[in-house]
Amino acid sequence: NRPPGESSKSSKSNGPPQGQRKLHVGPTIRICQLNIEGISRSKCEYLERLLKKHSVDVLVLEETHIKHTHLFNTRGRITGFQHRPSIINVGIKVPVITSTPEPRWNFKKAEWETFQKSVDTNIRWIPPTTDAFNRFIGIIKAAAKRSIPQGFRKTYIPCWTEESEALYQKYSLNKSPATATAMLESLNSARRERWKSLVEETNFTHSSRKAWALFRQLGGENPAYKHRMTIRVDAIASHLIQTSKALVDKKVMRQLLTNLMAAPRLSTMSDPFTLNELNAALLATKSGKATGPDGVYPEFLKALGPTAKK
Repeated sequence: NRPPGESSKSSKSNGPPQGQRKLHVGPTIRICQLNIEGISRSKCEYLERLLKKHSVDVLVLEETHIKHTHLFNTRGRITGFQHRPSIINVGIKVPVITSTPEPRWNFKKAEWETFQKSVDTNIRWIPPTTDAFNRFIGIIKAAAKRSIPQGFRKTYIPCWTEESEALYQKYSLNKSPATATAMLESLNSARRERWKSLVEETNFTHSSRKAWALFRQLGGENPAYKHRMTIRVDAIASHLIQTSKALVDKKVMRQLLTNLMAAPRLSTMSDPFTLNELNAALLATKSGKATGPDGVYPEFLKALGPTAKK
């Protein structure tokens, strides 16, 4: 699934060329810009080798002002104090993005029926107790590995479809401007549909964080600085326990725990939750959120079958 691309040489002003991943579409013009002090035979030979090496179409040569006129006839190599040449490619370029090498779950291509069957088949071998929590998490993760693709793309082009790939391969063979135009129109159409779906699915009621993040990116607004508390509540409680002079009576604490365990249940909050309450909680759970310490995504729990829920 790695999209095509070719590396081109581009550079910042007064710096060495830097490699960037670009996808060239249509005709391009390569321009070489260079500031030079005086013209000599050796410098002309250097420029000739440079233009042939990089297949330069246009040379923009600017002669800097010098104080002494006799330096025009100086024959020598291009010294280091002069500006380095800049190779610029002028044309239509599609940027190829290098992704972060972190494997992710592709929930769009997940086989949820296989996931449910795998969990329901293996969960019957563990008891429904808190001691078997780690075994329950292991069954969920094992089923996810078998039914949900996981990985990452090294490089990709946003909204690059199979049609765009076919048109690019065709353009690579015939170099036709009409094919290049069709490929760009296909890419623009896919991006337009992606933008429409993003705007239509934006919901301030369900999740306003993504919507406001999108608005900030469009407006280029600098994020507001939020003062974060360096002292947490747990740190204060820990400090009070360490500095407190009150003695903890282990017998009193043991008797208190015994009384709490033997006390009758006077509230429905102490009763086990029902299947309807579990379904309501899973329905209210938002998708696309980060995992907890157990590494279980909300999508895993929402896709559980009836046997696993019981």
